[in-house]
Amino acid sequence: DTEVEGELARRFAPHLSQVNFSFSLGSSSSIFRWLSALAGREVGEDDEPAEEPDIEDPFAAIGATDESSIVPGIDREPTRTTRRSRGSGGGWNANLSYSLQRPRGDGQLASQMLTGTVTMRPTENWDLSWRTAYDIERGAFNDHTIRLSRDLHRWQANFDFLQTATGNWSFRFEVSLLDNRDLKFDYKQRNLDAGLPRSRRF
Repeated sequence: DTEVEGELARRFAPHLSQVNFSFSLGSSSSIFRWLSALAGREVGEDDEPAEEPDIEDPFAAIGATDESSIVPGIDREPTRTTRRSRGSGGGWNANLSYSLQRPRGDGQLASQMLTGTVTMRPTENWDLSWRTAYDIERGAFNDHTIRLSRDLHRWQANFDFLQTATGNWSFRFEVSLLDNRDLKFDYKQRNLDAGLPRSRRF
């Protein structure tokens, strides 16, 4: 609103404040069947593609700039991975997402984030997940996260590695009983002195 000669004039000024979109491909995507047909390869009804991994997103509880698993005093709810159904190996899924945030007002900085996630099942009992986030405004990566999971029948083994934008990192190894997640064996290690002068390192 602006005031002109004692009267309040209203001006229509649309503002794009947020944009989000994502793109996903997997081993069962139709595009690969079409490419096979274009290449002259016969695709029969029994020629089924490898089943895509059906596990929950292992990074759902970890934000692009979340250092709660590294910095002491910051707690978050641990990620719970449910037991996945058994399937053949070879399946994979890749997802690319873009996010734009543009707050109103002068001096408010815009935020653009590009996030990529790859999940694959090399064999029947192994799962591998990798995620990274790239800050377009800063021109730098925000984090890298890797998870390896192994099905041990009634038990499950997980290895997680996280590196943040500040260079700090942590890793965790855990073996837990699927019927009772409180029954587990785990080991954690983290680095807190990345970027600090040598005299201030622990």
